[in-house]
Amino acid sequence: MALIAGASAFAAEASRPPPGAGPDCAVRLASLPGWRQDEPAFALEAFRRSCAKAVGSVSLLPACIAVARYGYTNRAARAFFARHFAAARIGAPGSGFLTGYYEPEIRGARAAEARFPTPLYRLPPDLVPLGSAVPRPAGFDPALKAAQRLADGTLVPYPDRAAIEAGALRGEGLEIVYVDPIEAFFAQVQGSVRVRLADGTVLRLGYAGKNGHPYVPIARLLIERGEIARADMTADRLRGWLAAHPDAAPALMNANPSYVFFRIVAGAKPAEGPIGTEGVPLTVGRSLAVDPAFTALGTPLWIDGTRPSAIGADRPLRRLVIAQDTGGAIKGAARGDLFVGTGDKAGRIAGRLKNPMTLYRLVPKGSVAECAP
Repeated sequence: MALIAGASAFAAEASRPPPGAGPDCAVRLASLPGWRQDEPAFALEAFRRSCAKAVGSVSLLPACIAVARYGYTNRAARAFFARHFAAARIGAPGSGFLTGYYEPEIRGARAAEARFPTPLYRLPPDLVPLGSAVPRPAGFDPALKAAQRLADGTLVPYPDRAAIEAGALRGEGLEIVYVDPIEAFFAQVQGSVRVRLADGTVLRLGYAGKNGHPYVPIARLLIERGEIARADMTADRLRGWLAAHPDAAPALMNANPSYVFFRIVAGAKPAEGPIGTEGVPLTVGRSLAVDPAFTALGTPLWIDGTRPSAIGADRPLRRLVIAQDTGGAIKGAARGDLFVGTGDKAGRIAGRLKNPMTLYRLVPKGSVAECAP
């Protein structure tokens, strides 16, 4: 498991970047803070998975071809990345921001009951992503990324969360499983979930799509209302507020109009993470969700940040990760969301990780000029 967490500002012990490092030049990996202390064997395995799936950048193909010649040890991983890559800083030192996410494991039922009244839905067949294949209708809200195709072919905005919770999809046969409403909300935020049924069966559900409405973080709304101080806001505090305010919770959750649909992931190994956007199982502590507008999936990156300790000042968090996932709230070149595992413990870690960082993109050697000493 990843030994990470976070919920504070950069600690004073966070290191300075290598001399001369910047977005327009690259440095040797050996000069990165913490490079020799990292144990990157799992990052190399994650990179192999990306290569097998076909990485999102042609520039990574030579490294993907070469990776078969390397073993599975930390020493081999360090040698591979140092041989084929250099590091270019993304933005100014400390300008990045790191959060964590996880795969919840919750209880549920195949039919609605008092404890589990809220369905998790399959992707509706009338949901149409807007893009080059399906042009945006004239006058359509530019914030909407998908539409509903009616029987006559007309495209209209897809029902938002409030409409879906009120029954807009009821009777369409899209229900996969029924769960607690708060757990359903958090499962959608994470994008994957394991649902344990009364007979011991565990359903593995993965992200299938969303209704196209923009994501609104409801934690921010509580902060703006003065319900919870910004410094005190964590996923556990948010969950606690929702549970303590059953009458107000539905309206708050519905303030986020984005709604996620799921698919059953068949044949998944219990020890493996959920399937990310790239189509490969996520690796605990080594898979990073990124903004694909800035970073191609499959790209190796280096995190230089901090994580809180149980007592005292934050501790360094420096490690090699691979871009293998995306997320609706992950926007910007130096924004990252680290996959931290499955279950309640991982959820507590993920809920606390919200720290500044310096993020480096690993680029093929020779593709970017070397930084001046």
